[in-house]
Amino acid sequence: MERDRSLDGLKFILIFFVILAHVKYISPYGTETCRFISSFVMPLFVLLSGYFTKVTTWSHFWQWAKRILGVYVIFDILNILLSMWLHHKDWDASLILIGLLKPVNIMWYLMSLFWWRTMLQTLSWCKIHIDWKLLIVVVFLSVMAGFVPLGHELSFQRTFAWFPFFLLGFLFRQWGAIERIRSQKVWYFIPLFLVAFYVAIKIPIYMPVKEYSSLHDVEIRILQMLNGLVLSVCLLRLILPSIASRLAWLGKHTLFFYVYHTLPICTQRFYFEQNDITVTLPVALAICVVYVVVISLMTQIKPFHWLLLEK
Repeated sequence: MERDRSLDGLKFILIFFVILAHVKYISPYGTETCRFISSFVMPLFVLLSGYFTKVTTWSHFWQWAKRILGVYVIFDILNILLSMWLHHKDWDASLILIGLLKPVNIMWYLMSLFWWRTMLQTLSWCKIHIDWKLLIVVVFLSVMAGFVPLGHELSFQRTFAWFPFFLLGFLFRQWGAIERIRSQKVWYFIPLFLVAFYVAIKIPIYMPVKEYSSLHDVEIRILQMLNGLVLSVCLLRLILPSIASRLAWLGKHTLFFYVYHTLPICTQRFYFEQNDITVTLPVALAICVVYVVVISLMTQIKPFHWLLLEK
């Protein structure tokens, strides 16, 4: 099957919002805006990651795994060292080990991606049929994971919280679901999107990083998952393929954008916090554009090509 260029373009749109959501931590330029971004960006981004994932041979899988873990280790350590330098902390090797086991800030996604693909590869190797029945089991495990007393460790909570979206994306490819969604009339999705948008700005940010503190958290996670699914499906239809396709050349390198924006974001957060600087949403958008332009230029420089893992 030929790769859908519009989905690559959609991935770039999402990575732009990822950067915007990370910029928000340096300034409260809109809690509702940031809550909305978090409610759909990662669910849809993870869903598309699953959509583009293929079960392959173990030798090919381990080649990919060594590269993605290598990128994770290098950039996680760089972020730790940068943070230590900015905050004038003395050298402490234990911080490196802790940081690798508890992914620093943004780096959690790489570890979770490794676990998602490993689980999918293992399920296939065990000849377990990957279908809607398995999806129900994964959703149940995702909800139950919140009772486990683990948080950032090995990106446990985020991995399980978003694994249903990864598996659903894999199934979407088998079912031809995205093509079916896009064949429906746009106006069917507009009221759904508006309702889901309203819910998104009323419930807590969908960013599971710790165990449940009460049974109410279980209800919230289920609601967040359902709302994230509705928003994801709506955006797959509302963002026109003809527009998204124009950004496909950038969307093929979303991992590049994801990883390389971590270091300047870390520096920027520190500088803004130290100087008590706040920014408006337009300024935050401008900052994101600068990041995108600079990192786009980096994709054209040969020494950086080792990170272009997405093919």
